[in-house]
Amino acid sequence: MRRHVHWIALLLAAPLTYVVVMLVVEWLDSVRAEARGDAIVWLTLSIGVALVVAVVAPVVLLIRSIVQMRRTFRRSQRAKGRFTAFERRQLDAATDAAAWWEYARRLRGQVLNRQVPESQQQWDVVPYEGERFFACLPLTYARYYGKDVGYTTSGMVAVGSPAFVVGAFAVSAIANASARSRAAKEAAPQWREWQQTTAYVTNHRIVTYVNGEWLTFEYGAISALYPDVASNALVCQFGSTEPLLLSGPATPVAAVVAVLQTHGLDGVRDHPGLQELARPAATPSLPPVGRRE
Repeated sequence: MRRHVHWIALLLAAPLTYVVVMLVVEWLDSVRAEARGDAIVWLTLSIGVALVVAVVAPVVLLIRSIVQMRRTFRRSQRAKGRFTAFERRQLDAATDAAAWWEYARRLRGQVLNRQVPESQQQWDVVPYEGERFFACLPLTYARYYGKDVGYTTSGMVAVGSPAFVVGAFAVSAIANASARSRAAKEAAPQWREWQQTTAYVTNHRIVTYVNGEWLTFEYGAISALYPDVASNALVCQFGSTEPLLLSGPATPVAAVVAVLQTHGLDGVRDHPGLQELARPAATPSLPPVGRRE
């Protein structure tokens, strides 16, 4: 019963507020009948404000009561293991993220103990000689680059009064400036080609399936590597091609392998971007009731 006190109190407060405010209105009206001069004006205004409160306050209290009642109901349903479709998606995503995190922790531990990670069999990518495939990961893929963007400007001939001509040219100038601004923003270097992908991490490379083909990113071609397992992100820079961004809950696995192949055992142990893997995954849970569903 304690869980229901809040919304029940709000529900009872709605009619009670109406009754109390209307009693105040009645009292103010009786006082106004005997008032003189400016007092009548102020009393009339007070009555008007009280009438507005008498209508608005109960409605607000009723809405808050309904919201609180729904939250209480959702909490009770969660306690019984009954989740909405949105809550199930959230819980599944949190469970998957925790599983990938523990997989990355286990992989890092194996590497630091000088154990060779288990190789996985796959039939999509033709392997190099002696290549071992360590994981197949669902990741988000993006590349960083600028590009040439064309835009058109509008020329115009305006005939009419001076005010009309000036206004027409002003509108044309604003439109042209806006087109140039949009083109400059689109042309600026930024992360592009965002898409969900499947990626294999091996002892030689990262292979991603993008736009219907498998793209290879060899560790030997990496000039800079920025793993950040706390943010589920891995950025690879290359000397001759655009930087690569891999992100998503499975990224820590790719980060461990990439650091091992580029920085060795010392990198796996000491790299700041992998230090968060020292802690276990958080227990999958749902956010508090009341957030967006």
